[in-house]
Parts: sequence; C-alpha cells; structure tokens
Amino acid sequence: MKAVQYDRFSNDINDIYFNTSAPLPEASGDNVVVKVMAAAVNPMDWKVQHGMFKDLWGGFSFMFTMGYEFAGTIHEISPSAPSTNFKAGDKVFAVQWGVQKPRGQHYDPLEDAPVGGAFAEYVLVPLSKLSRIPDGISFEKAAALPLAGTTAYEALFECVNLREGERILILGGSGAVGSIAIQLAKMYGASFVATTAPSRAVDYVNQFRVTDRVITCDTINWWEDPELKNIDVVFDAVCEQDAFEHAKKVLKSQGRFVTVSIGDPALGLDPTAHRPLEYAAWMCNWNDSKIQDKLIGLMAQGKLKMPIERMYEFTREGVLAMLERSEEGESLGKGVLNIALDS
Repeated sequence: MKAVQYDRFSNDINDIYFNTSAPLPEASGDNVVVKVMAAAVNPMDWKVQHGMFKDLWGGFSFMFTMGYEFAGTIHEISPSAPSTNFKAGDKVFAVQWGVQKPRGQHYDPLEDAPVGGAFAEYVLVPLSKLSRIPDGISFEKAAALPLAGTTAYEALFECVNLREGERILILGGSGAVGSIAIQLAKMYGASFVATTAPSRAVDYVNQFRVTDRVITCDTINWWEDPELKNIDVVFDAVCEQDAFEHAKKVLKSQGRFVTVSIGDPALGLDPTAHRPLEYAAWMCNWNDSKIQDKLIGLMAQGKLKMPIERMYEFTREGVLAMLERSEEGESLGKGVLNIALDS
C-alpha cells in the first residue's frame, strides 16, 4: 500500500518518504483495519517528525507512518475481536493517539496499540477509538474534526471545567483548535468569549458568530486590552510565547489557565502549583471516542463548523505541500489529504 513515512527524526521535509510498497496492516484482537478515505494535517505531524517530543515521550519506532486523524470504512475485523456493533463497511473516524489523561502521549500502553498511521491507504486502529460517521457528514469533514475537536473540548471541559456564565479568552481563534474552542465555549454558556487573531483572519473568525471580542494580535498586546478584565479562563490554543505570564494580568485571582504548549518553563505540569489560580498547566489531547461522538453529532446538527481550507492529492508533492502549509502557521481551516475519495 501507499504510506507517508520517515525513518528518523529530522527537520528536513525531504526526509519524508512516499512509500508505494508499505505492508498492509492485519487485523488482530481489538485492532481493526480501516480503509482510509481522507486524513487531515496537524502541527503535531511535523513537530513529531522534527523530534520536538522525543525526550518527553517514549514509544517511537521507525519506520513511522505519519498522520493522526482520519476517516474511512472498516476493511477488516479480526475473528478474535471482542464483541462489537461495528462491522466491515461501516463509516468511521478517529484520532489515532494515546488515551492517557490529561496529556495523551505518543504511545498507548493501556491499549498496547499503535498511534499515527493515518497518511496511508489503510490504518490499524483499536475498535475502542472509533466513532461512527453519521449520515450527511462527508469523509473529509469527519477527518478534519477529531484531533482539534477533542483538544478543544478536553481543554475546556476536562481540564479547566468551563462553567456557564463565565468569561473566557481563547488565544488563537483562527486556528483549528481555537476555532472549535470559541464555538464550544459560547455553545456551553460562556457569557463572554474573547479571542485573538491576526488582522487577516478576523473575517474568518467572525463567520462563526460566537465571539464578543476579537483582538488583532498583530496590532495590540491582548493583555493590555481594556475589555479583558476579570477573566475566568484563558486557553492558549496557539502556543503563544509567554502566554501564562501575560494571562495572569487578565485572569481573576482564582482563574484557570490551560495551554497546548509545552514550551513555557514558568508553567510546569502541576495544575495546582500556581495558587491562588485554581488550575494552570499544559495539556495534550487524548483519544476519547465518546467526545468524538459528541462533536460529530454537533457537526451533523449544524451547530459546529470546521472549515476545510484545501484538499491535497495523495502524492509526495501533495503531502509535502500540505505539511509546508501547516508549518507556515497561516492556514485558515484544515488541510485534508484525499487518499481514496475518488475511488
């Protein structure tokens, strides 16, 4: 089968291979084979390839097949699989990542299962990580949702426990995680939703019609904005430099802060280490099929949007163009790989 792979950590995009003869995975036990129709890009794809997390997480093995979120159809279920309502041919999607809370990791000791593997014609994935794609949702829309969606949901409701009537600032509202977070925050009752975005992305953010304040981060320091007072929660969804130190200037004394960035030495990993703040820590998404189910249900009802910026062909040139666009950090919407949508 075709698969996008690398055999070592490298900052060079040319060290990524487009393998046309990768072995087809085989279903065994709880692990089923899914025929991938579409897969979406995330900053995690190139950050892991660059080796940014090699000292933090174990579980890396080479040759590694890239890609962490996908949608497709179940191709094979092992005869030894546990009883399940899934069957061959079912339309499914998932984020292929660890299940550890509150920081999912690049391996899955609880499942003894692989991670990644979505940039390929077939992927091996545990049944427990799969969610069904409802009628009316395309493969590409489903593929664009799970990683950014679960990250946003888990940050807001599993980490900082956003409550109805609270005031929240979400850094990076034009990014994939941030754009879902602003929608979820308003949907679940936040009384004031502010976000940051570059000037070029303000119209993109405004299309969701959920923000009370959009601060153009290329023209003003958001922590000096007079409307950002007595904020209950700050969610850094864009890995902004010194976000925690700046957040403390706008948070209530017992406010909460969560970030997807591991690069702030002032923060640390203990969410209770910065009293009187109620919570302040880094998080990384973890697989939770129940959250995937909830998010895809909201999308099917038209209550949650995840725009697709561009579709890319499943060729080496297409894959590299998609990764380069993600690394530029200027995408407005998701990049999605067309692996078998035309078949």
